[in-house]
Amino acid sequence: MQRGSRWDQYYMPAGSDPEHRAASLGGSPGPCPAVQSSAANTALNGSRTGAEQPLAPGRRMQCKDGQLSMELNRLLLFTAFLLHIKLSRMSPARLVCDSRLIQTYINEAKDMEKRMSQCQELPSLPQPLPLPMVDFSLREWKTKTHETKRQEILWDLESLVDAALAAQAQVRQECAAALLGQLYKKANSFLLLLPTFSWQISTRQPDHASRTVLQSHPSRIFLVYRQLVQGKLHFLFHDLAKDYCREGSQGGTRAPRSPMSPAASRGQ
Repeated sequence: MQRGSRWDQYYMPAGSDPEHRAASLGGSPGPCPAVQSSAANTALNGSRTGAEQPLAPGRRMQCKDGQLSMELNRLLLFTAFLLHIKLSRMSPARLVCDSRLIQTYINEAKDMEKRMSQCQELPSLPQPLPLPMVDFSLREWKTKTHETKRQEILWDLESLVDAALAAQAQVRQECAAALLGQLYKKANSFLLLLPTFSWQISTRQPDHASRTVLQSHPSRIFLVYRQLVQGKLHFLFHDLAKDYCREGSQGGTRAPRSPMSPAASRGQ
């Protein structure tokens, strides 16, 4: 499963061509120059003509491609910088320390799952999608480092984002397509938020090949997303609160219920 195409969407706004995006930053890639100065001709051809000569077609194409590549690189760097500034102002510690915020996300996940069940009956997807298996052992969870937990959740979120995007392209019902779009955006918001925590990125990536299951119905994507937010993500924020939050933080840091409890499995 390729990741690069989706991450490119985070840094390159959809709906505009490269020239328009570069111009919006105060620059313009501009057309490739059709002529070359006599000084440049001397350097390239070893002769001075005193008059400007047109570029060869191949050279003109190389020039245009090079300019476009430079402008896109500048755009990516500038956008990444703006994203870093914007996310740093979101104060991830607030989400960790105020348990009411994560509870809001849990309620939203439950609401999306409920509304999806109320959509007109959907046929199975033509092509089954791999979804992450987000169940976990609380005893094993407690033995993992924060970084290992974060990497695991990021992988789960990436898989859900891919699945939501693929399912949205396959469904024809407006109700389901709109809800899949909402889930895609909310999962992406967590994908952008989690990397803002200042942990050392682990060099060893866990093997997730055996942690996926093929599903053919779009409603399963909402079930897995709700379980992930209500389970791993909720427990991660509770664990981080012990390190990030001071005593008496707004909203408190009450421990979440075990994901193995009957209430949690029913989504209550």
